[in-house]
Amino acid sequence: MTDFALPKLAASAAPEFTDPATAKAWLEHVPLANVATAQHELRLQIEEFNAFDCKAVTRLATMEALREAVNFVQIEQARRFTNRALPMAEAESLAFDGTLELWEQTRIGHLRCLEATTAGDAAMTGQAALVCQRLLAYSGLKMFHHYRAYRQVAARDWQSLHQVYAEAERLGVAEKVVKDYLNRDV
Repeated sequence: MTDFALPKLAASAAPEFTDPATAKAWLEHVPLANVATAQHELRLQIEEFNAFDCKAVTRLATMEALREAVNFVQIEQARRFTNRALPMAEAESLAFDGTLELWEQTRIGHLRCLEATTAGDAAMTGQAALVCQRLLAYSGLKMFHHYRAYRQVAARDWQSLHQVYAEAERLGVAEKVVKDYLNRDV
């Protein structure tokens, strides 16, 4: 089993949502029209949820419930720093940093699911391909945004990408097709 060096779970963690239903209800009050605020709120709550102890199958379903909103705000925020002159203005740099932080928190949530999968959680066995696909996609998006902002990808991001792919191979799901309605090409 691979060690993913995840942050510790905290008994004091109190996210605004704890399952898919409460995540959907919470999203109704997130101001998606104000993407900077929405991105910040999503990051804070996903970070809190990542510290919350719950079953991996619930965590995965909750992360899936948040996925479309996360994708929307990330695309909108990326417009603020993509293909801009260097050095970035402070507002552009803040948008870039916020985008990377939200991708990272989303990735950490899925890493918790992969950790449970590799530990033999029977409820997650059938979800291994989905979890690995999401992790690779979020790592790729994080890297993509580095390139869009003319920034170099950190070595740890490359290592994480390869670590997840190696785990997908070990689990026998590296070649499985996973439908992704947010990526119509695959």
